[in-house]
Amino acid sequence: MKNDWQLANELQAIILISLSLVLFKLFTSGQITDMLEPRLIPFALFAMVAMFLLGFFRMMNSDMYGADCDCEACDQGGTGLFGLFQYGVLFFLPIFIAFNYY
Repeated sequence: MKNDWQLANELQAIILISLSLVLFKLFTSGQITDMLEPRLIPFALFAMVAMFLLGFFRMMNSDMYGADCDCEACDQGGTGLFGLFQYGVLFFLPIFIAFNYY
């Protein structure tokens, strides 16, 4: 069984990678110009790459204890039902918006 902090790190990594994949889908389908001003497209491209890299490195460091901090004051408590709701909203909302946008 995984520790709570390890599961939280992996969920955060999955959310970051999924958001970057939603932006990638919008770039490849050409729908990004329907949502953003053409001046903002380079920033969205940078955000896509940054979110993917952050999610990738977050996933790689999820099995290391203390990857986020080296102190004893870190909250190692469980995420609970409210945390699961937060991660669910952050994971499914961008996917729902991207695939249902006309």
